[in-house]
Order: sequence, then structure tokens, then C-alpha cells
Amino acid sequence: MSAPLRSSPTVSGHPGISWSIVLHVRPAGPVDVRAASERVAAAWPADDSAGPMPAVEAIPPALNFAPLENGAAALSEAAARYQRAAAAARAKLTTDAALAKPVNARLIQSERQLIDPDGLPRRPWYRHLLYAPGFYTGYGVKTMPGVRESLEQKQYPDAEKEIVRVAKALDRETALISAAAADLERLSK
Repeated sequence: MSAPLRSSPTVSGHPGISWSIVLHVRPAGPVDVRAASERVAAAWPADDSAGPMPAVEAIPPALNFAPLENGAAALSEAAARYQRAAAAARAKLTTDAALAKPVNARLIQSERQLIDPDGLPRRPWYRHLLYAPGFYTGYGVKTMPGVRESLEQKQYPDAEKEIVRVAKALDRETALISAAAADLERLSK
């Protein structure tokens, strides 16, 4: 019989809550960014036989992740619209490949929407806002490195700024994908 479980450490006075930021990107599909509290059931024996429970640090609840959430939701909607438009235009695109050139020319620009000319904090030479090698981890990739590393270093004002920068990049990407969807919608009419 296993030992009874106890709940995970308290975050911001809420038992069983830990903060997380997750970015899921599927090629040609929706993007899902979550910055929210989630209940976590920590499987840690009550008798400390596994040693002390690892500490969970709180992220100040005053951080505003809404721009990221809104940007991700808008991008997911644009990606779904694009998929519907591509499906509707597929017959015309297969009979006349030249019709795809303007859409493809637009989509080639999509990765560039996620780049900021100012680069990342303390690394202006890395300009991609969604992924880059970690500042402290060497070549290990970090998602949303400006946000993540600011949080890890407890530089919360910097995290706020980086959240806004990433959200703006998502907005640029959304505008591009929406424009590509509109191009395909015109083809299917």
C-alpha cells in the first residue's frame, strides 16, 4: 500500500496551484499559449521517504499574460480560417499552380513575423521571439525565451515587456495568416 499523498506547495496562497506557461505550435495549425494557474497533484509521500518536496516558486499574480492569451487565440482562429480556405480552394489550386504563388509568397514571410530587430534581452543577435538557445543553458532551446528567462531570473518588469513583444509578434503572424486566408477565400468564390 502506498503512502498517502499531500498536495503540492502553495502558490500565492492557493493550495495545489502552480503557474505555467506553455506554447504549443503545430505546423499549419493552431497555436495554443496558456499562461494560467493549473491544479497540480503532487505525488509526494507524506512521510518524506522520497526526501523533501521540491520548492515551487510563485510568479507574482500581477503579471498580465492576457496579451499572450489573446494573441494565441487570434492566431488559432486565423489558422483555422486558413485551413478552411485552403480546403475550399484546393480544387482550383490543383488545376492551376500559378494561383498558389501569391499565397506562397505571403506564407514565406510568416517566420519573419516572429522576429524582432531589437533581439532578445542580453542577446540582441538572437531575434526570434518564440524560440532561441537559452542564455544560461547554452544550446538548449527555450520557448518564448525573453519571457521565460525574465521569469526565471525574477526580473518581472522585463517579463511584462517581453510578454507584450511576443504578443505583438503573434499579432503580426495573425495578420499575415488572415491575409493568406483572404487570398484563398477569393480563389474559391
